[in-house]
Amino acid sequence: MALYYPGPYPYWKGGRRHHGDLPMKVIVEIAAISMARNHSETLKASVQQVLGACLGVGEEITIDKIPIKEAQELVKQGHFDSMIKEVETEIKAT
Repeated sequence: MALYYPGPYPYWKGGRRHHGDLPMKVIVEIAAISMARNHSETLKASVQQVLGACLGVGEEITIDKIPIKEAQELVKQGHFDSMIKEVETEIKAT
């Protein structure tokens, strides 16, 4: 029985891998939108989940010219807390 791939074959079978640079503001906004679906308690945890999903899509993706794994460490250390709090206040205001 052959395995079924619902999209393009994975990269090890010659499929496409995505690459590009995303601003962290977009990642935080995506995390805010998908926060309820992710069942995360905080927006910071949801940002970590979105970054993990980006890592699964392609290692060539960077966040503000920073590799994803480094961006995850910076989120853990609190370098993007002001941006996360800004988006949280925008959500609460609406």
